[in-house]
Amino acid sequence: MNRQRGYTVTEILLMLGFLFIVIGVATPGFQQIRNSINRSNTQLLLLQDLRKAQAHTVTEGCRGIVRIASNQRSYSFGCDYIPYSAANPPLPDSVVFLRYLPSSITIASSGPIIFNSRGQTVDVNNNLTNTTITLLLDSGSGSPSLFATGILRATGFFSFS
Repeated sequence: MNRQRGYTVTEILLMLGFLFIVIGVATPGFQQIRNSINRSNTQLLLLQDLRKAQAHTVTEGCRGIVRIASNQRSYSFGCDYIPYSAANPPLPDSVVFLRYLPSSITIASSGPIIFNSRGQTVDVNNNLTNTTITLLLDSGSGSPSLFATGILRATGFFSFS
């Protein structure tokens, strides 16, 4: 007997239906995993970037300025050399690096992020200060939710709380 092997249209439709159900169930879980990875990576990159900015400031002997973009979706670091910028907040003379955040994450700070030539955090008047930095996640529900807060101490040490 010669039998032909293959699938019927009904079997193919059942397999496709099952596949679509599995994809539909897995998609929300995938988004949660992706958000979790983005949050962790953003925290780690922010910590590394602040350390890099502080080290560059000390090495160059400049006033290091971390500027958060107006849309809060990116930040940059640059050096302000003598004579220092009179703008408030000050503007760097050159940009050393720029970091774009994942599309669902924004960043904010309680004030300008400025390092003096010794790596300490100062305000626009060169007084030692602490600066709070917050990271927010927009999960699509309307208002972003806070997922990380850290304090950049006057000593230049940063830690998430």
